[in-house]
Amino acid sequence: MQLWLLWLLSIGADAARLQGRLQGSSVRARLAPEMPSQCSQCSATSDDSCSSVLGSCSCCRDVLKAEAQTACSGFLKFGKGDCVENIRAAIREKKENCKAKQAEEAATKAARHQVIEDVVGQDLFKLVAQSDASLYAPRRFNNACQTFQTASCNALCGATDGCNAQLALAEHILLLVSSWKELHEKLPCFR
Repeated sequence: MQLWLLWLLSIGADAARLQGRLQGSSVRARLAPEMPSQCSQCSATSDDSCSSVLGSCSCCRDVLKAEAQTACSGFLKFGKGDCVENIRAAIREKKENCKAKQAEEAATKAARHQVIEDVVGQDLFKLVAQSDASLYAPRRFNNACQTFQTASCNALCGATDGCNAQLALAEHILLLVSSWKELHEKLPCFR
């Protein structure tokens, strides 16, 4: 436990030394993280202030939340409150609606499933189920937070309520929703 604490303190000291050495474009490069493709319009200004970087973060968070909300809007009738649960309910409904058709074609079902697997290159259902655990979005403004120090820029760097954390959560939710929506769209219903 004490070694862990010493390690954390040494990282803080290293970060403080690094902050003192950074100037000009190297600071700007560090403060402008790679953004999700949906956030291309959310670039930071030439101003390297916390409020400028916070504006970029807030813009991206809002874009991702809006995109997730748009993706979820087609599944509101399921009334689960949670978008992913609504999409899962839509998948269950779609599967139930397909049972009669699938029963008629039981002899060809295995062959058609194999065709889908061959086209995709792997089992589509396993791929999406495994994606839940691998879609965690990065905290894109961690470098900026190290530069500004958490206490001086809490609106950006707060552990749970800062824009950096909220952006990561919004991106994670969008990736999760998109994966489940894609599964719903590609779910075969044999005719």
